[in-house]
Amino acid sequence: MLAAPVVPGEPDHDDVVLLSRGLDGRAPWIDPEQEVAPSHLARGALVTGLTVGGVARRLGRNGCRLPGGIGASF
Repeated sequence: MLAAPVVPGEPDHDDVVLLSRGLDGRAPWIDPEQEVAPSHLARGALVTGLTVGGVARRLGRNGCRLPGGIGASF
C-alpha cells in the first residue's frame, strides 16, 4: 500500500515537532512574531536528525522569523 502524498503547505511530522517550543510536537507553539532562538535550531537538528540548515529552511518556509544572518535558503 502506498503512503499518502504530503500536500504542499501541510506540515509533516518534522515540521510539527520544529514548530513546537518544546520540540515535542505539542503546544505551546513558536510565536511567529518572535525570532526563533539559535538554540532552537540546534536542538531541532538533534531531535529530527536534520541539519541546522534544514531546520532553518523548514521553519522559514512555515513563516517563522529566523535569527539575523540566517535566511531560509541557508
